[in-house]
Amino acid sequence: LTAVDDQPDLPGAGATPYLQALAYLVGGWNLLKRALGAHAGVSTDPEFAHTQQHLAQFYMAQVLPRCTAALTALTHGTGSVIAFNKRWF
Repeated sequence: LTAVDDQPDLPGAGATPYLQALAYLVGGWNLLKRALGAHAGVSTDPEFAHTQQHLAQFYMAQVLPRCTAALTALTHGTGSVIAFNKRWF
């Protein structure tokens, strides 16, 4: 919190990567929840259950790793955003 007192633009600089990471995480959680429900027999359609499991596996392998990049930008990239001179725009 002291960093925010010294740099009031810091929360705004990290807002986009924070929301991106949150979106990737919530998306994965939602797909995993649906896949687990399909696996537990909530659906009576085996093709639907298989599709839900495949979608979750795809998301975990191909999309969820982007969460790491967003968190890296959040924790290490905000300084480059703050360094922009407002006169450049």
